[in-house]
Amino acid sequence: MAVEEEHLEALDDVSLANYLADEAARRREKLSIAERGGRWVAETYQTDRLVSGRSVMLGAAGPDRRGAMLELAEKLEADRP
Repeated sequence: MAVEEEHLEALDDVSLANYLADEAARRREKLSIAERGGRWVAETYQTDRLVSGRSVMLGAAGPDRRGAMLELAEKLEADRP
């Protein structure tokens, strides 16, 4: 797992965001990276067409955007079959 973390940390912010978007699409989910209440939140989610709203599948928060993205990427890697 340390090798995977080093690989993710070596990515620049744009590549990391692209990785997250690709992984979310592979899972048939959507990606959200946003600042909420002074913290950054990165999450994958699915929408339900029958009701308004969304179901968060995996999420991560951090004091900065990169930290939240890295934490989510690590969770996605750990959740891969």
